[in-house]
Amino acid sequence: MYIGLEFFFAVASTFTQKILRVQLEPQFEKPYLCNSLQDFWGKRWNLSVNRLLHPTVYVPVVSASSRVVGRKWAPLPAIVATFAVSAIMHELIFYYIKREQRTWEAWEPSWDATCFFLIHGVCLAIELGIKKELKGKWQLPRAISWPLTVVFIFYTTLWLFVPALVRCHIYEKATRELTAVTEFVKDVFSLSMGKVDMFSHHK
Repeated sequence: MYIGLEFFFAVASTFTQKILRVQLEPQFEKPYLCNSLQDFWGKRWNLSVNRLLHPTVYVPVVSASSRVVGRKWAPLPAIVATFAVSAIMHELIFYYIKREQRTWEAWEPSWDATCFFLIHGVCLAIELGIKKELKGKWQLPRAISWPLTVVFIFYTTLWLFVPALVRCHIYEKATRELTAVTEFVKDVFSLSMGKVDMFSHHK
């Protein structure tokens, strides 16, 4: 999935850079090197969503929670709230992908994606809470934290996130879209080459 997303964003970045002269910011920062959930979600995965949800959800909830639990612990409910919003966003995206016709269809969420994000949100909040209590006095060696983090993310993705994608038939639809894009690029390239040949003949 990560390779597919990297490929998609690479193609999109190349297109916007060549056609629109706009440089897209990278969306991933070597997520396979993460050594904690905080590192993965905060610095390495889907950075545009991070930048979107931080000021719109996380910061307001931190501000509101500070009055109840104090500034020290306010980030914990804010993390869970941010992941809950992300879960709803993904459920809506999967609904849009799943529907076959351009009409409203009954929404039958499986809640797999919601469970995935809520589990990660709660686990990240627990991780941050432990870090706050330890105050940097002790931490797991990277040789242990890295495989634990990667295995946890990989397992929960296969358990909850991938089935949600499969039910949307996203792989079949992505294949069709990729084929259509490939044919479009080939047609544009052929048209460009035809114009070059025509110009050279006129000369």
